Amino acid sequence: MKPSNTEKKRQIGIRAKIFGCFLLFLFLALSILWFAQIILFKTLYKDIKVNELSSTAKYVLSETDTVGFYSNLADAAAKNLICAQVTDEYGDSVYSAENNTYCAIHHLPSSIRYDLIRSTDDKYSGTALYSVVLNPVTSDYDVRYVTNSYTLPESSDAIYVERFSHNGEILYLFLDSQIEPVGTVTKAMASLLIVIGALLVFLALIVAKYVSGVIAGPISEMNKAAKSLSKGKYTPVDCGTKEISELNDTLIKAAHDLNTVERMRTELIANISHDLRTPLTLIKGYAEVMMDIPDEMNAENLKTIADEADRLSSLVNDMLDISKIESGNSSPKLSLFCLTDTVRRCVGSYEKFTKHGGYRILFSADARVYVTADESMIVQALCNLINNAMTYTGSDKSVDIKQSVTGNMVRIEVTDTGEGIEPGKLKLIWDRYYKVDSEHKRAAVGTGLGLSIVRSIITMHNGNYGVRSTLGQGSTFWFELPVSELTGKDDAGTQDANTQDANTQ
Repeated sequence: MKPSNTEKKRQIGIRAKIFGCFLLFLFLALSILWFAQIILFKTLYKDIKVNELSSTAKYVLSETDTVGFYSNLADAAAKNLICAQVTDEYGDSVYSAENNTYCAIHHLPSSIRYDLIRSTDDKYSGTALYSVVLNPVTSDYDVRYVTNSYTLPESSDAIYVERFSHNGEILYLFLDSQIEPVGTVTKAMASLLIVIGALLVFLALIVAKYVSGVIAGPISEMNKAAKSLSKGKYTPVDCGTKEISELNDTLIKAAHDLNTVERMRTELIANISHDLRTPLTLIKGYAEVMMDIPDEMNAENLKTIADEADRLSSLVNDMLDISKIESGNSSPKLSLFCLTDTVRRCVGSYEKFTKHGGYRILFSADARVYVTADESMIVQALCNLINNAMTYTGSDKSVDIKQSVTGNMVRIEVTDTGEGIEPGKLKLIWDRYYKVDSEHKRAAVGTGLGLSIVRSIITMHNGNYGVRSTLGQGSTFWFELPVSELTGKDDAGTQDANTQDANTQ
């Protein structure tokens, strides 16, 4: 069903979708970048400052017993721009390393340091983090305990205090890092982000245009070329990617297959028209002769008319059968039956061809075999193979049918003595529209659609089928079915179509 005009208007082209996807990705990327730089920057900055204090303290205090303890402390503090001070338990300075002019710990009175020491020992087990804010008007210090780095105020000092032992003496390490205001930095980042965003939008549009050209260009060209695909025509286009190249190859193959199917369809119609026209012409001719010449009203002419009418009926029935099978409207009705006896009865039904047509049809079996299948369908498949063999057998008009059991599979083989089939055509002969000869050959019996019906029936029964052929010697068509029951050696041996076993009548 064709899409309505409204649906066509709502459809978005691949170029527009590529541009939209690029812009959406860019919007998400800029949003994440803005959130990280503007919202998280302050928090991350404070966290980094506090981590510098704690990592410096851990490094320095891991070597308190060494001679160069204070030298290591000075180097570590200078490396991270941290002010360091070591005091005794009363807050009096023992060692100092000043790396910032306005460091709070070097300006705090010893009484305040003493209060911090007592608070650290009594409340926080010897390790604590404080914030110190200097009031420029009163020169007072606002000192508060900090639970985590996120609560540190800007324009303050983060002071890390930890108790340790050095040469048998209890000392306290003070580390100070200044928390600078980052408002100006975030504003600069926001401005820079706007510039970067505009540049990225410009670049994204250029890349999207290029990508859409690489992807959508060949697809558009293929779409134009594919509009004539229904006529079996397709002009290959230049492809830029692996997937588009594979799609192009698929369309080329589809065009080739459509041409093949169309040619086979034309040949089939011509062949069926020939098969329909021939019996109709004979029926009409014999009927007119019998009307014009009373002496021609005899049983032989009436039999010819009846035979040709049967041929017409058979052709129509085969066309209906293959249509139902391939459309899935016909399913096998499974039952257990003796395949050997069924083949005998089928061979016996060709008695008139052996008596009056000069055919020699032989059947041999090595055992009596039971299978679970649709008996009428299996008979139809077997008869179609026999009909095909009778049409293409050699001048001796000989057809051999053989049943053999291998493992849990039973095989039925139908062999003719005709001209054989070229190796390159063996896989094609099962196709519905295919015929081996360039000139249509009217079947001796049947309609010419038999091999396609055989393939469909055996496939529905999950069996196997195939053909082997030698040019100048003939062909053997076969199919296999799973054995349900094996009752021992067959007593009938070889059966001729005109000497059917009376027990199977």
